[in-house]
Amino acid sequence: MTSAQITPQQAQDALNDSLVAVKKSAKKGGLCAKAVRIAVSNSKVQQLFLKKVAGGNIPTGIYCVPSMLFEHVTVVFGFRCPDGIICLIPPSFAAQVDIILEEVTRIDDTYIPRM
Repeated sequence: MTSAQITPQQAQDALNDSLVAVKKSAKKGGLCAKAVRIAVSNSKVQQLFLKKVAGGNIPTGIYCVPSMLFEHVTVVFGFRCPDGIICLIPPSFAAQVDIILEEVTRIDDTYIPRM
């Protein structure tokens, strides 16, 4: 099944299942796991994730980028373009998480890694 065949309900169900798994792993994980839990629990992050999937973009994973400040972690939601589409900038997005406040402080709809 390609992402173009995924219904909105299937995407929501997959997101909910992932959220449960992330919350379990965050309990025994480190800083990145905690940041991911905070990010995926945010309703605006969830909405953007579902919007990307509904647009046919294919999720490729989640990873963290540390900041110069301990309390800030960028959680990147990796996506690639739909099959048959060529894009120079992947449709990934990022959520800036404040670990101390346990909240998402910014969402960047287009994430381009710094070189």
